[in-house]
Amino acid sequence: MNVFATAAGHAIKSIARYRDAREDAFEFERALNSRAAIDQAKGILMAVHRVDADTAFHMLVRTSQLTNTKLRVVAEELLASIYSGSAQVSE
Repeated sequence: MNVFATAAGHAIKSIARYRDAREDAFEFERALNSRAAIDQAKGILMAVHRVDADTAFHMLVRTSQLTNTKLRVVAEELLASIYSGSAQVSE
């Protein structure tokens, strides 16, 4: 019975580690995608407003704070609006 309990314990720990690793991988992928959207939005703001990267980032942050919206969402909405033709970001 001890052998079975030990094997079951190891299996449960392995499943938990696998689940944790899978969740970490998902979060990492999400972070990379968020970063890509933010960088693209910064590039658009830099080109349109002729500002540097820091200023463009602060424009995104300010819009995020004013609208109480996550920075990633602000960036994604800016990108979506570019394709639909109605971009609005606070200066």
